[in-house]
Amino acid sequence: MRLAFSLLCFLSFCAYADEARFVMDLPLVIDEFEVGAVTVGLKGMNLMFVDGASFVRVVENHLEPAFLAAILAESDEGGDISVEGFEKAGLGIDFNQATLKVAIRPTEAQRKLKSVSSARRSTAFAADSLANISAYMNYNINQGYVHQSGLSEKGAQPLRGFLDGALNFGFLGPVTLEWAAVYDEEEEVSWARDETRLIIDDQSNAIRYAFGDVSYQSGEFQGAPNLLGMSIERLYQTLQPFNNITATGQQTFTVDKASRVEVFVNGILQSTQRLTPGRYNLSDFSFAEGLNDIELLVTDDLGRVEKISYSLFLDSSLLKRGISEFSLNAGYRRQEGFQQKIAYDFDRPAASGFYRYGITNNLTAGVQIQGEQDLKIYGIETLVGTPIGTFGVTASSSESETSGRASAGAARWKTALPDSGSIRAVSVQFASIFNERNYMSLGQDDPNSTYRYQHQARVSGALPGDVFIGLAVRKAQAHQHRGADEKGVSISLSRRFRWFTSNVFIDHVESDEDETSIFAGISVPLGNGRQLRGRYDRLRKTTGLNYSDFPVNVVGDWSGSAEIVRVTQNEEEHRASGSLSYTANRFVAGATHDYAQEGFFEGETEERTLLEFSGAFVITDGHAALSRPVYDAFVLVTRHQTLSDTKILVNETLAGPTAIANNFGSAVIPSISSYRKQEISWRADNLPSGYDLGNTNHHVVATYKSGSHFTAGSGANVVAIGTVASAANMALKAGIVRPTDGRDFPDRQTFTNRNGRFVVQKLEPGTYEIDFGSGRKAQFSIPADQVGYMDLGTIIQDDEQ
Repeated sequence: MRLAFSLLCFLSFCAYADEARFVMDLPLVIDEFEVGAVTVGLKGMNLMFVDGASFVRVVENHLEPAFLAAILAESDEGGDISVEGFEKAGLGIDFNQATLKVAIRPTEAQRKLKSVSSARRSTAFAADSLANISAYMNYNINQGYVHQSGLSEKGAQPLRGFLDGALNFGFLGPVTLEWAAVYDEEEEVSWARDETRLIIDDQSNAIRYAFGDVSYQSGEFQGAPNLLGMSIERLYQTLQPFNNITATGQQTFTVDKASRVEVFVNGILQSTQRLTPGRYNLSDFSFAEGLNDIELLVTDDLGRVEKISYSLFLDSSLLKRGISEFSLNAGYRRQEGFQQKIAYDFDRPAASGFYRYGITNNLTAGVQIQGEQDLKIYGIETLVGTPIGTFGVTASSSESETSGRASAGAARWKTALPDSGSIRAVSVQFASIFNERNYMSLGQDDPNSTYRYQHQARVSGALPGDVFIGLAVRKAQAHQHRGADEKGVSISLSRRFRWFTSNVFIDHVESDEDETSIFAGISVPLGNGRQLRGRYDRLRKTTGLNYSDFPVNVVGDWSGSAEIVRVTQNEEEHRASGSLSYTANRFVAGATHDYAQEGFFEGETEERTLLEFSGAFVITDGHAALSRPVYDAFVLVTRHQTLSDTKILVNETLAGPTAIANNFGSAVIPSISSYRKQEISWRADNLPSGYDLGNTNHHVVATYKSGSHFTAGSGANVVAIGTVASAANMALKAGIVRPTDGRDFPDRQTFTNRNGRFVVQKLEPGTYEIDFGSGRKAQFSIPADQVGYMDLGTIIQDDEQ
């Protein structure tokens, strides 16, 4: 205020001093909010010009680029914009002599469109808590036994199993070597390698590089045979799983005053944010496929509430403007067949790729290319979003030395209809597909398309009474000698009742032989992951009843299933099967038993048992442990030596802990998903009295098949309690605790109460002094085997006056 008053006095003086001219920096205001400082020229008490460079720096995030360019076009040779220049460009500007602030008044159309993102938005979580080197090796052993069979010899079957694992080079970034091998006692060469590849992830750009045995994405009409070579792909869902790259159409809203904005998507509150005045759209929220109901509650500082409602249509194939997806792959084709050994045809190099780009939020286009020595395939695709739905067209052409040139194409349309009373979530889809007889895709040795034309239409939605219905019709014209023409219609119905869910599917096909199939099912949830299901299949003439207890991935969990089935398709047959699995801390063991008999307890019998045992060995930065099988990344939690007799329960749930660190080794969480932020927590069972466990809640963002390491507890676990004895008044004195034995240990703070009593947390064994200032210090020691609470008793203060 003093500065503003001084400047005001100075300007007032200058106004009478021959209308002096001068340049200074003043705040720029938009909608009563200061957005930065601009350099201005004043003459007396009047605004003459604004420096263009400083103006752009402050307002580039607030004004439309085209409008800002029009303002800059009014600059003079020195880069200054006069008041008349602003007015000519259409922007109102004022100088408040009382507050010494410059204000501009952009219209809604002149404001830059801003984006309101979900509070959970994360383009790419940075990897955290990763080891420099980590690795795991899974093992799986299964032993079969035939009790009775008309097809196989009785007795123990050949032992089979597999190994797979990964070596992650964390010090290089997201670099992983993954491998696998299979074992079959029956084969002449028992061991055989499976797929092996080097994976390098560029998470910031969502690109994955793979070298070795590669599999990859493909577009419509493209084949994707496995290759020995390299692959470069943009994988948003894998590397940036929380980044929404799907276009949602353009829908904006305006906030006139600073307000709190609550965003509801399909009735669920997804974000609460405070927004300044301006134009906004929504991005990175959890929109569902199809039509989404959006509701905004805008509450200003006076408590006035405005409700804004509209709908957004989401098509998962329609990319945002400027977003691209691609897959580029080259190598040698794997030999076809079911042999155990992986082999490649080094006389058949092949390449495959596609590229898709969001030209606008409503237009996505792409190209496709594939080929090998005697086959070339080209394709294009276009996807257009309109108010009545999304239209997509794909066209492809193949040219083969043996089969000549042929083409294929598809046209698709899908839309979602707004809710009407109790009819809701209605979606409509249509597709028409064309294949010439000799069209080939990569991976085919001969043309094999069955149908020349296929037309399909489907509508689905929810009816009154929470009945979900789906209706579909289709018609197909077959190539001569490859099949028969076909027409079909199907209907599906499902409804959830209070205690159970039922579903029915009916499909009628008219072809060489007319056929009607009916499937009916009912499922009854029993709680705690258990379910009872019954089914009837008219086509396969089966009736069955199944009980399942699904695994919950905690230590000590038992899961399994039991099923009985009656089949009357050819001859009457009865089947019974059961499985049982136990999830231990460091392995998973299971057994499956299958029984089948012709007739009703008569005729030929088939009876088999399979025993399975699996686990893993993991290592991260020199710490090793046994574990259940690892499926992606893992976290290892070790105990500090001061907790050698204490169990550490990791990620505990109502059903039990996910892993336990005990006398058999560290705890391992084997089910961490890469590139997703996940919480890790632990607690100690029978923690020593007074032991300071420290921070027990952490988060980890793992890279692909990486390992992370945490330590539960530390040497700094002692809580020391004592009393300072001194003639001086020690009431409420602050002190600094520091080691005196030369250790690198952080200082701790403490203070005394009125009686000179103090508490110091997170100390480790050693000698210390408490410095109360003015040369007053007290000495104490903590023995090497001390954990938890320690009563120091009365310590003598040395007064160094």
